[in-house]
Amino acid sequence: MTDQAQTESAPTDPWLFPRDKANAMATDKLAQMTKEYLEANRPKFDPVADRYQSKGHRIDRLVSGDPKERAHFEEALKAKAEADPVEVGMSGDLPEVPSSELRQMAVGAGWLRDIGVSEGAIKEMLSGRQAPHEEYEAVKRWKADALRNSEWTKRLLSGDQEAQRQLVLANIVLTNGVLEAA
Repeated sequence: MTDQAQTESAPTDPWLFPRDKANAMATDKLAQMTKEYLEANRPKFDPVADRYQSKGHRIDRLVSGDPKERAHFEEALKAKAEADPVEVGMSGDLPEVPSSELRQMAVGAGWLRDIGVSEGAIKEMLSGRQAPHEEYEAVKRWKADALRNSEWTKRLLSGDQEAQRQLVLANIVLTNGVLEAA
């Protein structure tokens, strides 16, 4: 009965142990090859990496997941966002949990860049810079004339990027409003 119990507890697949042994050997071989490759391709001397690693630099602590360093990093991002939200929105360096305003600024800035709007115009739009009365009126007249122009309207509706960019720029000026005289 004991012989039968030993036979039943032994695996019935005769290839199980050799396959496991082959997998272990292959894994060891791969680890050895990886180590050899990394040793052969390691830079001879990297002063920047050497300086960071020798002093326990903040970036190493941050990347390694140090909670104190992560909290400090989040505080710095939050302070930056509170100091100038327009710059943060334009750069896209949002805090871990950005406000909806910052997120919309970042999305809007990206979209405006995609259609070819300059960085200066994007900054004006996000900051809400109001136009002087003369500029505002000129843009208002241009937009009205352009929308009445059948050629320009056809270009706009056919997907012409230049016409779309012109309309977006006009809308930026008109949306931000007129600078009140002091």
